[in-house]
Amino acid sequence: MGGLAVAGRMDLDLHGLRDCAHIVYARPECVLSQVPRAALLDVLSEAERAKQARFLAPEDAELYLVAHALTRCLLARYLGLAPRALAFQAGARGRPELDGPAADSGVRFNLSHTRGLAACGVSLHAAIGVDVEHTTRKVELLRVGKRVFSPRERAGLAELTGAAQRRRFFELWTLKEAYVKATGKGLASPLQGVTFEAQGDDPVVVSFEDPADGSEEAWCMRRHELPPQHRLAVALHAGRAARVRWEEADFPSLLVS
Repeated sequence: MGGLAVAGRMDLDLHGLRDCAHIVYARPECVLSQVPRAALLDVLSEAERAKQARFLAPEDAELYLVAHALTRCLLARYLGLAPRALAFQAGARGRPELDGPAADSGVRFNLSHTRGLAACGVSLHAAIGVDVEHTTRKVELLRVGKRVFSPRERAGLAELTGAAQRRRFFELWTLKEAYVKATGKGLASPLQGVTFEAQGDDPVVVSFEDPADGSEEAWCMRRHELPPQHRLAVALHAGRAARVRWEEADFPSLLVS
């Protein structure tokens, strides 16, 4: 597990979020083996509990439960509030944002989930986008890539085959998703003019075909792989040198008020 293993050991101080993004992820099956389902339900709002109860597939209900409990608990620990005390509103283009007393804190967050994994990213003042993907899901790699990848990205993808091509596709896809979530523009934006390049463990470099789309130096783009089947990415509008911390959640710690 990550550094949330013991309640109080990690100082979740807002000042620690300056020029930094904190990404905490959770696997539903692990979480539900650690804590009672009732404890997770208890931190959700009435509306969230009602929505969770409407899922027909147990795995979908569990994923929703863990994802939203993770978001509330992580934000609450940073803000010094009870998880159920948090209120949310729909911001620009429907993006969830904090409402009520916490709205002026400067805390920004983004939630993403896929089969078997949920992740929440938190930042201070900087726009943030997070995406997680299950890399074994069925997708026509080249056809989808033609629609959203830049010419350079498509050329690099076409040079690969098999598992390497699939790995590269999801690396690019999660970066694209994280970026558009941070900008709030959605996948309808012209993504073919944005190129992501990375080699090995090197930081991701973003370039824009149209300078009006933004500055390359303004974005911190990072990716993270969780073998054997999940990939994560974060986009942080806080400068290329910003830091990203990835951790797996320990819910017994997060649930301690």
